[in-house]
Amino acid sequence: MSDFGELFSKSVSILHLNVQSLAPKIDLIQAEYSDFDILAFSETWLNNNHTDESIEILNYQHPFRRDRGPHKVGGGIIVYVKNDIHAQRRIDLESESLEAIWLEIKFKDKKALLGTFYIPPNSGPDIWEKIEYSLDMASNDNTINYIMATGHFNDNQLAPVNSKITPLLSQFNLVLLN
Repeated sequence: MSDFGELFSKSVSILHLNVQSLAPKIDLIQAEYSDFDILAFSETWLNNNHTDESIEILNYQHPFRRDRGPHKVGGGIIVYVKNDIHAQRRIDLESESLEAIWLEIKFKDKKALLGTFYIPPNSGPDIWEKIEYSLDMASNDNTINYIMATGHFNDNQLAPVNSKITPLLSQFNLVLLN
């Protein structure tokens, strides 16, 4: 893999926030964050009662979203990509048992994968195996030049001994950007 920072620091800006309910904040998000090329949000708290049209952001593509089921509350993730960036969803890298969205983004002659995750607090230890599997599938795609994962992992990286994400970052040669 090439240096992801090399590509993104010069050409694309990405923001991730835990919004804890997207719908009532959509106007604020559009006003405050529309300078970013890619917006990724966790804990959207959306369900099938929220149409894509009601949460669209001007100058961004149709949102890529993953809501929890109709009888579950909280959680959910969504990614907005500016209209001038080529992005497509990679459902083949996603799992029903993991709140994640993978996007393939094309820049000139390079391709990148962007994974957005939400890990609920008090998730069982098997959730980290699912993340590892998801990252492994992404890293095995030989057509990809860059991989980035963002999201709310509910993991304490300030205590590296107990951190669950730190070993995965090392295993896949990823860097945590805060």
